[in-house]
Amino acid sequence: MSGLTREEGFVLEMAHVALGLKPTYDAQALLTGAVEPPAKLGPTAREVLSDTLAKGVVYALAHKGGWRSEAGKRLWERLPDVALEFSGASISLLRFMLQQPQGAAGGPELAFEHPKVGDVLLLALALRHLADGGLENPLRTRTAVRNQALCWLVAPEVLAPVGPPPKLDFDTPAVRLALAGWQGFLAQRWSAAQALHAEHTSPDAMRALGKAQDLVLTGVLESLELPRRADAGFVLDAAASHVGPQVKAETYGGKLSAEAPLRERSEARKAAGALLRAVQRLRGWDQEHRSTRFVDDSYEQAQALVRAWERFGHERFEQAQALLQALERPV
Repeated sequence: MSGLTREEGFVLEMAHVALGLKPTYDAQALLTGAVEPPAKLGPTAREVLSDTLAKGVVYALAHKGGWRSEAGKRLWERLPDVALEFSGASISLLRFMLQQPQGAAGGPELAFEHPKVGDVLLLALALRHLADGGLENPLRTRTAVRNQALCWLVAPEVLAPVGPPPKLDFDTPAVRLALAGWQGFLAQRWSAAQALHAEHTSPDAMRALGKAQDLVLTGVLESLELPRRADAGFVLDAAASHVGPQVKAETYGGKLSAEAPLRERSEARKAAGALLRAVQRLRGWDQEHRSTRFVDDSYEQAQALVRAWERFGHERFEQAQALLQALERPV
């Protein structure tokens, strides 16, 4: 692009990778090699980058489900107070992606100070897209990433092997935006994470993922008051393919090493029930909604949730409870 230096072009290429507009395999040379970014972006580069980030994050929100209308309102109409702004934190992220090769151990921390909503969305998207690219992802070990609730929401299985989540705040504008707009995307990611419990060979790895799932889902559900409970629907959609008469408790941890102590295998299987425990909490909400009286102020909201969660159904709630009880029994 005319008016840009070669190094500024690299920064823009990293923006496309982070946003998912360019596959990681098309940028592998940049991602696996250390490139020194420009000390400062020129006015043309800044203008192009600002336009790319603004349009790219809006596209990511729409493409991953934010285009859908809920209760007759689009995403931006439901969250009019959330401003999609960016700051220097996004540039710091893109510089880090250039400087820190994928697969390299160690390296500096990511400077990500005072991020805006757009910065946090970009960070979470970068973490997810780099992980999906199959390369060893240096972002997952960085404090700035691990301290962001949204990163744990979109990639729990990426962050869990490094350690448990810290205390996180899920009542933030970025998380509210993601929960409102990315229901289908989150359901897919959490379903895929749940499937890993059938593949784990290490009780420690299985337990680490389950613990992270528990903490994240508990944090999310505790942040949702009645008007926003529809945002918990991704939990039911994620669990739908993991319950049913064809799903046996033995599936979870079926590949764990036989040499592992029984106690460790039992703890791992119990941890794997995190998603099902969240389903049971939603079942309690569903029963609460069904008992809401016509004269109550919350009746219309409660009935809307009853209708929305009918897709999961009473039978699946029962199956999820039975499977959870089986997982929580000692091996």
